[in-house]
This record gives sequence, structure tokens and C-alpha cells, in this order.
Amino acid sequence: MTTNTDEIVGTWHADQEYYDLGAYFNLKYVFVSDGTVTEFWYDANDGTLQKQFDLFWNKDDEGEYTLTDGKDYRRYMISDDKLCDVDFLLYYHRE
Repeated sequence: MTTNTDEIVGTWHADQEYYDLGAYFNLKYVFVSDGTVTEFWYDANDGTLQKQFDLFWNKDDEGEYTLTDGKDYRRYMISDDKLCDVDFLLYYHRE
């Protein structure tokens, strides 16, 4: 796990809504320097919290980030001050 301060540490909000199983969500990530991250899914219509996931993050030698729950994982990178989900092309801005 990464234990130092990294540019990913902080709060990131999705630039666009995320569609999943018939509903739209606004996503938010809160990255902590201890290698943990919490993913929040808010209803795009009324802003209520619908889902929350506790994950871990790690940065590889190429500067890409991996978020995992221990089973599944997703890859991210930071470019032009945006966090980008490299699998789904979602972009996030810093709070």
C-alpha cells in the first residue's frame, strides 16, 4: 500500500453522471494517504447516497493507479489535472 502523500489524495467528483442498472449516479471518491479510498454513489435526481464502497488504492511504477476491493479492480490515471477511469472513460475533477 502507498503510505506517502500522493497527488491522488483528496476528494474527486465525476464530471458526468454514471449509468448503472437503469439509474443515473453522481460518483465521488475520497482518497486517503494510507492507501484507502471510499467510493460514493449519489442518486443523480435527488442527491441521496445510494451506495458506498471501501476500497484500496496503489500506484504502479508507470504512474497508473489501481483501485481494488480485494477481488475486482479498476485502473485510473491522472492527466491534465483530471482523474480518468481508463476502462470506462469517466473523468473526475478535484474538489
